[in-house]
Amino acid sequence: MRFRNRPIVYNDAFEMRNKMKKFILAHPFIFAVTILLGIATQGLSAFFSLFLMHVVDSITVGDMDSLITSIYYGMGFVALFFVLLYMYTRFTVMYSYKTIFRLKNDIFSAILRKKISDFNQSNSAKYISAINNDIQMVNDKYIASILAITKDVSTMLFALGAMAFLSPVNALVALILSSSPMVLPAIFGKKLSSTNMTHMRKLSTLNEKVKDFLSGFEVIKTFGIEKNIGEKFSRTALAAEEARYDANKVSVKVGSLSGTSMVATQLVTYLVAGYFVITGSISIGAVIAIAGLSGTIMHPINLMAINFSNIKSTKDIRGGLLETMETPNNITKEAVADFADGITLRNLSFKYEVKVEKKGVSTKRKPTIRMVQMDGRSLEETLASVGITSTDNVRVMDGSNIDPDTLEGILDPSKNASKKVMEEAGIPLNEHGEPDIAAILASHGYTDVDMSQVKVIQSDNTDEVADLLNEFGAATNQPKPPIGAVLKNVNYSFKKGGKYAIIGGSGSGKSTLLKLVMGYYDDYLGELIVGNSEIRDVNRESLYGSLSMIHQNVFLLDDTLRNNITLDNPYTDQEFESAVTSAKLLDVIDALPNGSLSRVGEGGNTLSGGEKQRVAIARALIKGCEVMILDEAMASLDNETAYEIENALLTNESLTCIFVTHRYNKELLQKYDGILVMKKGELVESGTFDDLYDQKGYFYSLYNRRVH
Repeated sequence: MRFRNRPIVYNDAFEMRNKMKKFILAHPFIFAVTILLGIATQGLSAFFSLFLMHVVDSITVGDMDSLITSIYYGMGFVALFFVLLYMYTRFTVMYSYKTIFRLKNDIFSAILRKKISDFNQSNSAKYISAINNDIQMVNDKYIASILAITKDVSTMLFALGAMAFLSPVNALVALILSSSPMVLPAIFGKKLSSTNMTHMRKLSTLNEKVKDFLSGFEVIKTFGIEKNIGEKFSRTALAAEEARYDANKVSVKVGSLSGTSMVATQLVTYLVAGYFVITGSISIGAVIAIAGLSGTIMHPINLMAINFSNIKSTKDIRGGLLETMETPNNITKEAVADFADGITLRNLSFKYEVKVEKKGVSTKRKPTIRMVQMDGRSLEETLASVGITSTDNVRVMDGSNIDPDTLEGILDPSKNASKKVMEEAGIPLNEHGEPDIAAILASHGYTDVDMSQVKVIQSDNTDEVADLLNEFGAATNQPKPPIGAVLKNVNYSFKKGGKYAIIGGSGSGKSTLLKLVMGYYDDYLGELIVGNSEIRDVNRESLYGSLSMIHQNVFLLDDTLRNNITLDNPYTDQEFESAVTSAKLLDVIDALPNGSLSRVGEGGNTLSGGEKQRVAIARALIKGCEVMILDEAMASLDNETAYEIENALLTNESLTCIFVTHRYNKELLQKYDGILVMKKGELVESGTFDDLYDQKGYFYSLYNRRVH
């Protein structure tokens, strides 16, 4: 069985930066202009402090002409600053929206590339949270911080240069004192990252709960459980807000320390500047300029400390988004769907792998261990006595060979073998001279096995041993399905143009079989052949272009009835009319206020269950596929409508149909080329209606229970 790759974890900050660079530099011209405008704006701000020095000195010496000139220069300065600031803000907004759109688009495209099985491993609310909450946080605390840092660095450099021009000592003091906030990201970065990630996870959980509660609104009201649901929502919302509070507490600590450092630096800068005024080294105007420049140095450094912390705080969130975008592209598979030779199943087995999203918790299920210990004969003799001449498909556990996947097998030699023989064979023995099962397992690395789950079967009865071997899958020359398999060694061929019904009790594997045929899962055992290719190797675009599946639960958009059938594809009116006529939708369309252009509401809430299923059938018919798969698609239809639609499909000679059905209409069942009867994951019977009925087997009993 194939297993999924482990999630990609970006432990290397350099690797993550390279991945994110694709988005940061997605629009290089806008990015460069934004940076240059930021530098120009901050350079003008630094010049403003020198300009104020000139104004103050003019006032101090009483130079009216110089003051009037300063007014004109000041007006020009304000106008230029407005233009630069407006352009910088405009380009910042433009860069942000284009970058975030690119990021959202790539994330959503990656989600659409996912295999159906991988998509279903997570609640859809998690994807919604990633697109809305996670990307918004990346915008606010990563992209915005990168732009701010480039602007703040230029501000600091311009201000230091201007201060050095006025007083080199003041510039040196300001540089030394203002460096202290820069250590804050290193101290608090990891804590910020973990608390923000926790907050995002709690928000994702809240989204999941809200989605579930609102989807089940009718159930909540009709069962009178508003209070219980309200309490559950309150607990989840409180957990999310507490996580936000914890994250903000760390941010507040960083901001407070940085702000305090800024105030202390400005105070020292004033004192040093005051000393130089008293000693006559600089003018009062220079003190005003130095004070302004001091703030211009400290404020950006204070913001840089916060912005670096913000960038670090998004590390895990960015890693999660990048992991989502690593989804492999199934469309690039080379094999093309070819149904000319139908669909062939050979020893098809499948087991659902359950994903547990908890760190440190093993997701591998502990197997039940079964061993057959034979009395008085060798393994070869026992197999021969039940007609088995090849041991290729028999799992043998003799102390040196344990199946690593299932821990199932046959324990040999027999318990009647002498202690000496077993010791020579290297088999661990207990104090009674019998094989020590725990020691045998431990020698193969299985030290945490629950021995209460180990079943040792001793028998010298040939028939009993044969039954046990059949249970292991040996006597039928078939591979052993995995423990917990929902499909077990299914063999069948669906011919092109054939009509097939799959029936069986609940949980018999009917829907799972259809999902495998639709290519939902790749990690099956055995063979599932379309044309000359395994279905797992078939290009998904090609596959879904040839197949249509109609589910019992119909997905409808909040759009017009016509768009829900055409899915915005450019079908002709004639094709549309043909599909809705075959799906018995004409009466529904006539009853709607705007006909096929009427909106059906969220989830199709203006339509009945049967009407929704007819929409789904029309959607599949207009597609014109080669193979149509229906999973209880007639369940909500009345008997007359269901009969008419099913009969029409059965008389379409070019269409291959595979139905899962609980309707036992003899007239229709007799029209099927084959009926597959499933029980506990196995195909127990197959054939035409008459053949199966005459056999008086499992199908016979199912049919009679339904009919009578």
